[in-house]
Amino acid sequence: TPLRLPPEPVFQFSRLRMLDVSHNALAEIPPRIADLTSLEEINLAGNLDLVDVPPELFSLPSLRSVALFDEVQRPPDEIMPAPSRDDVRRHAQQLARAVDLPASWNWDEQAGRWHKAVR
Repeated sequence: TPLRLPPEPVFQFSRLRMLDVSHNALAEIPPRIADLTSLEEINLAGNLDLVDVPPELFSLPSLRSVALFDEVQRPPDEIMPAPSRDDVRRHAQQLARAVDLPASWNWDEQAGRWHKAVR
């Protein structure tokens, strides 16, 4: 069964560095994402129901990559078909507007990820 929310116990792992909740049916990311202070990467690919993320996500001090698309081949799925690149691009733009994405974040269309600019 696809997840609608990340499991609550995940937020207890403050030293977690990578979170992969791809190919679910996430509708939101709770503000408790801010508890994952060591998070460097999050994979949200394939969660087209996700229309908003809390600003806390992009304020995480260690976060460097937010994936919305991946090249993983999945078996055909009539319930949750794989999104097109156009769908992913539109989705990325909607999320960026919804959270007023900081200027230090750049969309890498080829990789289907936001990357934090290294200074």
